[in-house]
Amino acid sequence: MTTILPQIYKFDASMANIFDRFKEKFDNWYGSLTTIRTIDKFFAIFLLTIWIIILVSYFIPGNYIFEGNLIIESLNFTYNGNDDKLFLQKIEAIKSINFQGKLEQPIALSGTFSTDNDPELQNKLANIDTLTVELPFPESRFIINQKNNLETTQVSLIELRIEPETNINQLNYNNTNNSLEFCLHSIKHSSEYCEFPENIDNYELPVNIGQLRLELGQDTLEIQLGQINIPELNLNRTEEITLQFTPNNNDTININLLSSHQLFITLPKEKDENNAITWFRKDIDVKNVQFSRYKTT
Repeated sequence: MTTILPQIYKFDASMANIFDRFKEKFDNWYGSLTTIRTIDKFFAIFLLTIWIIILVSYFIPGNYIFEGNLIIESLNFTYNGNDDKLFLQKIEAIKSINFQGKLEQPIALSGTFSTDNDPELQNKLANIDTLTVELPFPESRFIINQKNNLETTQVSLIELRIEPETNINQLNYNNTNNSLEFCLHSIKHSSEYCEFPENIDNYELPVNIGQLRLELGQDTLEIQLGQINIPELNLNRTEEITLQFTPNNNDTININLLSSHQLFITLPKEKDENNAITWFRKDIDVKNVQFSRYKTT
């Protein structure tokens, strides 16, 4: 018996040590687990807070910056800058340009003139090398067409500048006619003037809305005029007249546009579609932007 008791005691002591080490490791593991769970709780609360902020932000009005493309039928906006701004530039070889509206200053044309429809008028034109075309009414029309359906022309829109607080209304591209159409008018005037120019009060103070500069080239052009005055021919508010006109020395004409004015431009056929992007000036400060029949891409 004396030999067995020490062995039993040693065995009990070894078991106690093993139990103590196990308990110590368990306590360390449980403490680590508790710490991890505490971190997970804080992380979960943090994520929940972020999601709540994002959800609430959808219902808070504010200004947001985004990028994207829009395919639209027409566009309206107001130029919000402080100085006149370049809007269109360098559209070369245009097939026709049609603008309708009142001008404060006449358009002076220098070159040779003729007509096929009126022998009496032709006799007058034979002795004239300069015509002064007055557009005194909101319905006055001035149209430049290429002659004989030529494939290319020398007529170019050098630039169109717009004044502050000018509305660009119903800006759209007509794919059928390959034309660009829009109306310019001051914010002081109703947009209805674009559709019904005859409603404009002719005694209303004129408002300058922009400047148009055209290069006519040297080819013979067809000029269609309506509701205009030509002092050299004693024509007053003529309903419609068509002339053939060959400019002198690649003439450039400058036109100060008054509110309200409609423009229709038949564009050249561009082999490279990227060329059309350069026609429009970028970085224009605008407000009151409105789209018609659009979809996002």
